Amino acid sequence: MLMTCPVEATRTSIAAPSHPARSRLNRLIWACLALAAAITAGLDLWIGLAPEESEHLETTLVLAAAHALGAGPAALYGPYSGENPWVLIQAPLYYRLTTLAARPLVALGSDPIWSCRTSGRLISLLSFLACLALAARLAVLDGEPRWAAPWAALLLLSSGIAANYPVTTRPDMLGVTLQTLGFTLALRWRERGENSALGLIAAYGAFGLAISVKQHYVALAALTSLLLALDAIRGRARLGPILTAYLVAAAVVVGVFGVEEWRTGGLMSESIFYVPSRLTQTASGNWQHAALVLFLAMKRAFGTVVLAVVAFGVGRHAAPMRRLDAILGAAIALELAEMIALCRSSGGAWYNYALQAAVLLAVLVGRRLARLDPAMLSRRRSAVVGLAAVVLLAVSVRSAWNTVATRLAFRAELRAVLESPPVARHPSGERYFSGVLQHLNARYGRCDLTHDEWLYESFEAVAAAEPRSHWLRAALTSGPIRLVVVPYNGRGGRPVGVNGIRAPLSALGYAPVARLGRYFVWERR
Repeated sequence: MLMTCPVEATRTSIAAPSHPARSRLNRLIWACLALAAAITAGLDLWIGLAPEESEHLETTLVLAAAHALGAGPAALYGPYSGENPWVLIQAPLYYRLTTLAARPLVALGSDPIWSCRTSGRLISLLSFLACLALAARLAVLDGEPRWAAPWAALLLLSSGIAANYPVTTRPDMLGVTLQTLGFTLALRWRERGENSALGLIAAYGAFGLAISVKQHYVALAALTSLLLALDAIRGRARLGPILTAYLVAAAVVVGVFGVEEWRTGGLMSESIFYVPSRLTQTASGNWQHAALVLFLAMKRAFGTVVLAVVAFGVGRHAAPMRRLDAILGAAIALELAEMIALCRSSGGAWYNYALQAAVLLAVLVGRRLARLDPAMLSRRRSAVVGLAAVVLLAVSVRSAWNTVATRLAFRAELRAVLESPPVARHPSGERYFSGVLQHLNARYGRCDLTHDEWLYESFEAVAAAEPRSHWLRAALTSGPIRLVVVPYNGRGGRPVGVNGIRAPLSALGYAPVARLGRYFVWERR
């Protein structure tokens, strides 16, 4: 087979130009990226080892895995009711791996919920570490200067979009890592012009597994397939290995989903395909929501975006684009387009959908920085690049500071609520936390009532879950709950009800007994 990129493939690793300005600029970039990465890594470690949830939606995912661990694999996707309110909308592979890793811990006597949280976070962390290695490998795939690899990894490690996902029980990191693995292996196969199909088969196996982790992870597989199809049309690649790889990916997806559909009695497809397809009718997003999520993603990646704009702006003549840069740029654009489409179809889509784009952006910027030669730049332009690196460090410091301050403030608020007489006189089994406080039910209230309110409402709307007006109302009126804590967002009047029940708390037999900062406390008479 002919080489895909004959000019690029003949290049060897570019040696660093010997120039004092290069040395100074390199040292500044190294220092800023290393400090930003160290700050972010330290923050992730602090969050991952903290007793509270890494993010408020983590708890319901942990409880879903723990429920399947105890009730059996068939229970992962329902039926959803008061006995199993932990709705899932993602593909199954990550949760199966989480329960599998949690089993030895449970066998040793650990609590199932703690075991699933620990194993889930460990899978996310290991996935992120693998993703760092893949980003470094992808950055030098076509012979870029060697420091492009660590710079790409450091940029990813300091990314504000990755945030706390490396230490969260969520499928995002595993899926992104598998996508990145498939993309890297496929581009490596194209770059080297290999006759063997093994590399491409491995790439598409990874793509298939990524789809089995989150069913919308298809953008990189689609782009890679387009590139391979063009190679085949132009005679640069044999069609046989490409078709074999396609079949392998299809076999992985059909195999995983087919087994899960059988194990869950058809409930998997209802949760991950039917309900999402109806979100456009029950919880639809719009252009405003898409713009908001895109803005938040850009805000969280502000430091990297500034560095990218500067690196590509000041060095557009001194360091020309390469073929792989164009592919990475197209992949980023495709990922962002997919994120916008998902935000338009679902009001629950968030900036974690830009995680794959953040990985590719780190690779692209790391490559560009490594190729800049200050000998070809004016002193002013070199200074601008250095200033952009300082901006990235400042953004990381500010983000970490705000995160720590917010978490410490919430801890203080929560301590004040739990220690207040109206709340303290009730044991945890008599408390219910509503709204954004839902996750607190797992530790300070009724764990079995914890649920993702927005997602459960979407399942209710299409009759895929028992209405909360049945089981939650019963728990509040005739069940064990005696105290309800409702957050106040500062808009409108005092909150008078809980999500999922139309009747106000006063009609359920509750009376307001205290306001504790942003929270109202209601007690059953």
